[in-house]
Amino acid sequence: MNSIQRRKKARIERRFARRMIMRYEKSVMEMCTDPRIPKVVIVDAIQSAINEEKSYRGKS
Repeated sequence: MNSIQRRKKARIERRFARRMIMRYEKSVMEMCTDPRIPKVVIVDAIQSAINEEKSYRGKS
């Protein structure tokens, strides 16, 4: 698998994780126990949420 394919796969996994969070309102605990979601994607989703929160607080 080359780097382009890896990036594409990671993007799809991130999208899947976001959908799981938004559509099904899954908690972090439920996401961690779901075998379909890779742990790296969960960590990435949590980090991006933290960064969004920090940037939102900085604007107010």
